[in-house]
Amino acid sequence: MTKHAKTAALVGTHVETLSLGPHVVEVWEVPGLLDEDGEDLHGCWDPNSKIILINGSDQPDVKTTTLLHEKLHAISDTYGLGLDEQTVATLEAGLYQMGTR
Repeated sequence: MTKHAKTAALVGTHVETLSLGPHVVEVWEVPGLLDEDGEDLHGCWDPNSKIILINGSDQPDVKTTTLLHEKLHAISDTYGLGLDEQTVATLEAGLYQMGTR
């Protein structure tokens, strides 16, 4: 179990279960989510455990865009698209503006 998966299991709230290709992806909200350097983190995708973590302390609109962003990372990793961070952020913004949640 990865560090992120352990965090979710200890202090998180399960939000939803998603299907992505042959995988089951679990989405968790974790209040005060931090990266490895102790900096605030809006969200992350763990390809090893197939878990998306969202910062439960964020405002609802930030949680929505973050979840969309992390779903795009999950799609990119699962299907070998190799999308870089700028491409993911651009797709996130465009899809959010068009009403895709």
